[in-house]
Amino acid sequence: MNLVMVAFDDLNAFVTAKQLYPGLLHTPNFDRLMGLGVTFENAFAQVALCNPSRASVLSGLDPGQTQVHDNTTDWFTRLTPQQTVPGVLHDAGFYTVTTGKVFHSLPRAIASQIFDQSKTDTSNWNVEGDQFDVVVLPTPAEEHGDYINTSYAIDFLNTYQGADPFFLSLGLFKPHAPWGCRRNISISIRGTRSRCRSPCRAT
Repeated sequence: MNLVMVAFDDLNAFVTAKQLYPGLLHTPNFDRLMGLGVTFENAFAQVALCNPSRASVLSGLDPGQTQVHDNTTDWFTRLTPQQTVPGVLHDAGFYTVTTGKVFHSLPRAIASQIFDQSKTDTSNWNVEGDQFDVVVLPTPAEEHGDYINTSYAIDFLNTYQGADPFFLSLGLFKPHAPWGCRRNISISIRGTRSRCRSPCRAT
C-alpha cells in the first residue's frame, strides 16, 4: 500500500463552508480528490498556529505532549524525527519522499534521517501586498514554489519503480496570505465565469 499526503497552508474547512453556503462554493477538484482518499469531517487544528499544528498532526501528539506552542520552537528539539509519521513509516520499510511545506521547518540533517528523498522550492511564496486583498502575482506559475514542488511530486508518482511501498508528502504554501492569482485569470464553473477577487473585500 502506498500513501500520499497533501498539506495545504491555511486552507479553511471548505467542506463545512460548502454546507453553510450552498451553491456559492464550488470545489470540483477537491471533491474528486476526496472521493479518491480518506476524509475526516470532524478534524480540528489544536492550535491556531502553523508550527504546533503541524507538529501535532505529524506526530499524533497534542501540543501539551509535544511542547511546541509557537512558530519559533524547532519541533525537532522536542520530538525525535522517528516519532513522526514519515519517521515511523521510514523505519517500517517505506520509501519516504517529501516536497514543499509539510513540516514548519525541515533542516537537511533532520530530513535525511526520515526521508529517502526531500526537495523544497520556496520561490515566490511571499509577495508584497495587502494581506486581505488579492495580489497579482508578478511571475509565471511555473516559477512559483507550489508549482515546482507539485511537479516534483507528480514526477515521482510517474517514475517510481521501487519494490518498497512509498509515502509521499506534498505541502502547498497557498492559500496562505497574501492571496494571489495570475493577471486576467478567470474561473469557469458550470457555465459561469468569475474574476479572481478577495473574499474579504466588499464587491
